[in-house]
Amino acid sequence: MILPSAVPVRVDVPAGTHVTAIRAGCFCSLVLTRSGRVLAFGRNDLGELGDGMTRYRDRPVAVRLPRRVRVRTMSAGNSDTLVLTTGGHIYGWGFDAEGQLGDGAYASSDVPVMVSLAAGVTAAAAATGPGALNSSAVVGPAPAG
Repeated sequence: MILPSAVPVRVDVPAGTHVTAIRAGCFCSLVLTRSGRVLAFGRNDLGELGDGMTRYRDRPVAVRLPRRVRVRTMSAGNSDTLVLTTGGHIYGWGFDAEGQLGDGAYASSDVPVMVSLAAGVTAAAAATGPGALNSSAVVGPAPAG
């Protein structure tokens, strides 16, 4: 188990993984790989890791995104996460008592759910923040063709 530390602690990712970005939320951390997949580790009692489980993980595990989905950016919040895909969709997982996941369910999820956007709209950015019970997105018309 990774415990609080005043010095950096090595976190091992699967062999051959090329890390392009990291994000730290209040209770979990996220890793974006060059292939557009997301790994997560940390607390998970509210589904913060998106791996379909609710148990603490001290090593990065794969987030259960749909197979062909590739992530462009990630945002880690208090106990929820949003990711923006290369296709302009947003997926979220974790705590959802105030509708942070944007799927209209107001129910926490331990696997990614797609944010409900209006027809013909894609997202350009998505964010959630530590300590916040809300999320934001910049959206616009879907590209033609």
